[in-house]
Amino acid sequence: SLFGALASRLVATGLLPWNAGGEGLFWCGAVALTPLVLYGWRALPAAILLAVAVEAISRSVPAAAIAAAAGDVAEAVVAYALISRLAPFDPRFRTQDDVQRFILFAAVVVPAVSGIVGIQFIGQHPDMAAFRLWFGWATADATGILMTVPMSLIWVTQARIRGPRSKEIAALACSACWLLFMVGWLTPGLALSIAVLAVIGLPFAFWGAIAFGRRGASLSSLLLAVALVGAARFGVMPFPAFQPQ
Repeated sequence: SLFGALASRLVATGLLPWNAGGEGLFWCGAVALTPLVLYGWRALPAAILLAVAVEAISRSVPAAAIAAAAGDVAEAVVAYALISRLAPFDPRFRTQDDVQRFILFAAVVVPAVSGIVGIQFIGQHPDMAAFRLWFGWATADATGILMTVPMSLIWVTQARIRGPRSKEIAALACSACWLLFMVGWLTPGLALSIAVLAVIGLPFAFWGAIAFGRRGASLSSLLLAVALVGAARFGVMPFPAFQPQ
């Protein structure tokens, strides 16, 4: 929940610089989707409570928090319903088919539809600006989901087989601190250094995947994505042509 909430906030402000406060968008359904995938429809009440709690903490206007939580839950419900009916997958991601099915529906189809609904909700007329808004919305949504949901699913399902080692717990705690730093204390002066460190850190990500398997791979992916998205909050982006002018 913490990883999903922080990453969603980071993505909303990082990939969409014009949305500096993150208030104009529903956070992606990453927070609510994980419990549904893990425990099925019986986890819906917990997903709703979690979404409401996260949005209430982040938004000062109660009506906006409720609306955003409703958007979070609706997106997660649609994603889970499509996945369950059309492309069920093993949340342990044991095969490439599992990964492809998750990406297709949770990170492509649903964010694309969510973006269309979103621009209609805020009354954006169909034009190039609306397309850019849709693209930014869907991209930020998909990024938040890809950053956190696979990691959460892998760590929970792996824990049912083997509890995490002390080094893995330490890495998880350090990752949480890293997200907190990137959301609350990253400065423009550090953004370029963070982006460079993300590229330099690729070999360490490979080592994490080899040394700790799926846990290491998922956590390494999260850390690199957080570094790049966090730097994007201050205009340091690997694809500057996508930035709004």
